[in-house]
Amino acid sequence: MVAAAYMSFALIASVLTFAVNPLSRMPRAQCTGRVEFLYLSSKILMSCSVYLTPYLTPIVTNFFLLLLLIIVLYNHLCIMPFHHHAINVLRGGIYLTFIWMLACSVAFCGVQQYQGVRAWDIVDGSLPQLLQWLTVAGMPIAFATGGYLCHLNRQRIHQVLDRLYGECEAKKIALTLGGGHGGKTNRRPRVTDVQSVMPKPSAITITRRSNFDKFFDTSWNGKRAFATSVSASTAARALLYRRNEHDLLFLNYIIMRGLEEHPYSDGLVMLHIKFLRFVFRDTHEATEQEKMFDLSSKRLAWDDGYILYALNRKAQQDSKTSSLGQDGMRAIDLMEFDNGVEKARKYHMRCITSMKAFWRL
Repeated sequence: MVAAAYMSFALIASVLTFAVNPLSRMPRAQCTGRVEFLYLSSKILMSCSVYLTPYLTPIVTNFFLLLLLIIVLYNHLCIMPFHHHAINVLRGGIYLTFIWMLACSVAFCGVQQYQGVRAWDIVDGSLPQLLQWLTVAGMPIAFATGGYLCHLNRQRIHQVLDRLYGECEAKKIALTLGGGHGGKTNRRPRVTDVQSVMPKPSAITITRRSNFDKFFDTSWNGKRAFATSVSASTAARALLYRRNEHDLLFLNYIIMRGLEEHPYSDGLVMLHIKFLRFVFRDTHEATEQEKMFDLSSKRLAWDDGYILYALNRKAQQDSKTSSLGQDGMRAIDLMEFDNGVEKARKYHMRCITSMKAFWRL
């Protein structure tokens, strides 16, 4: 019972273990805890698989764990959750190393069952022993390959960003020369025409396409820059982590493009609100965007709901701090808040110490 409660607590904590601020420079800061949740679930299932050995063969158990870790690696490559690319590369290597070990374990169990030998009957030079040596020798190669896959994935994302930036610059040049989007007008372009390609960050109203438009627009899939909302979010974060302040307008364009192509994505809306508040530093527009989408009344995912709660709390604290000395806020309120945080930190450390002492038994 205690172990089940502890595992449930660890799983919930893994979902909520991420940085709300996309500008966080902590070494293990990540944008979401979903990949961490899958990874922790796979490790828990590996431990629990010991109790399934009387009912299932090792081949079935290892094959199931192999599929689960492949899903973890796939989600890791799609999301690239960590802010630091080096940590993404490191995690990719770890995931592929586990996949290699499980794949070799499946092959080893299959050969062992086919030959009808047991673990203590394996002799030198036999095929099962060669597979064991192959498993150990391939682990560094698997680790390097996993890291290289993450590096290639980031390069692919950067290529997409460079292509989209070239398209934006071409539209700007076309508007500057007076051709417009269709090339049918000779009027002198206004400044707002050029700025419409990369507008300033603000709250937007998304027009969702009807089923009628989707059915008859046969070229829509060819126009899309992002196949999924996750790829749009990953591209926006990859552009942010280039850490070039001159790309802020282009960053806003990437988010707008993603919301236009995937208007039903709550994750993209939350990303837009976070970027408005932390990156573009426009709290008012972030609040308006939240009201416009009425996110408080929707059933969001756990992590998205936590982001919304954290942003609302931060907005309340900012408003109270700005009104310090006025009727709405007193200095004693800040002192009480700091005392509460310190008390929570003390009880949290006591809880961790007790859990550590319990698992040492």
